[in-house]
Parts: sequence; structure tokens; C-alpha cells
Amino acid sequence: MEQNQNNLHDGGQTGSTFEKTIQSYLDIISTTLQPGSVRNYKGSTKMFAGFLTLNYPEVTKLSELKRSPHIEGWLSFLAKRGLKNATRHLYIGFIRKFLNDIYEWGWDDAPQPGLITHKDFPIQDKYLPKPLTPEDDKTIQKTLKSKNTLSAQAILLFRKTGMRIGELRDLPLYCLEKLPDEQYVLHVPLGKLHTERIIPVDSE
Repeated sequence: MEQNQNNLHDGGQTGSTFEKTIQSYLDIISTTLQPGSVRNYKGSTKMFAGFLTLNYPEVTKLSELKRSPHIEGWLSFLAKRGLKNATRHLYIGFIRKFLNDIYEWGWDDAPQPGLITHKDFPIQDKYLPKPLTPEDDKTIQKTLKSKNTLSAQAILLFRKTGMRIGELRDLPLYCLEKLPDEQYVLHVPLGKLHTERIIPVDSE
């Protein structure tokens, strides 16, 4: 089984056993999902079917799937591939949704529900942002100030105010206000709330 796992890759052969069910499923979800999402489902379902074909050739219908050994074997296969937890999380989510959907739709080839549970999803990887060194920060600031372009000015405004991308995009033309004490503020709209917040900015 280990040798078969090493030979299997993303988008592996599905074999004729599950091809019809998978294609029918892809045809249905393509009417509501974006093409990129459909491609993700296609790659995940074909890899899953390829794994079953190589390792459990006795399984001829998805309705024959059992938690052990089929689903647990596939989860183990994913874990041994050295994938990031976020990638495994996506693969498992796509297959869980696929199996649940065809069961809810009453397809003859659907397995019993609950083969994949929330406990099967790996903990998401957490990455802390890496701060810039003071030298790099000064270099970036100097470079941005030397470029009289819209994108450079936008990044400078981000760095000075901490506003969000959507807030910057929606800034009205006359958002800058000078206060009596020689201070300046930006009026930032808050979208659906139909309000605004005030961000202080320096004279520069």
C-alpha cells in the first residue's frame, strides 16, 4: 500500500468506477460555483478516487465506503505526504462536502453520512508576521517618498494611518480636513454602517 501511495499524485487517475459520479457532481456544482472552485473539487475528488482505485480495488461503488479502512486510510495517506495542515484541511473539506452532497441528493452511489467528521480536520497552521528591520523600514519609506505614483502614495497612507484596503479605496475626494489647531484628520467611511471614523494624520 505504501508503494501505491508514493505513486499517487494530485489529480491522479480516477478509474472508470467513480468517473461518472464525479463528473455528474462537477457538472452540478459548476452551475453555482466559480471555475476556480470547481477545479479544486475536481482535483480533490479525482485524487481521492485514484487513492481508492489503487489501494482498495475491491471497492466498486462509493456507497461501499466505510470509515475503516477506506476513509482512515485516505486520511493517513494525506498525513504522510508532508502537506501543510491548511492544504490537508482543504482536501478533507472538499471530499466531506462531496460525500455529504451526494447523500443529501439521494444518489444511489452515496455512502452513509458521517464518514468524515470535524475531528478529522488538522489544526490550521498559524504564522506570525515577520517584522521589518529598522534599516529596511527606512529604505522602504525613502523609496515610496521618491515615487510620485498613486500606488506609492497609497502605501504611504496605509503606513501612516493603518486604514484598511477597502477604506482607502472608498475614500471620497475631499476626505482630508484641517482642524483649527493645525492638525489634520481623514474622514473614513464605514460602508454598510453609513457612518465614518476619524483618523489623525500629520502635516506631511
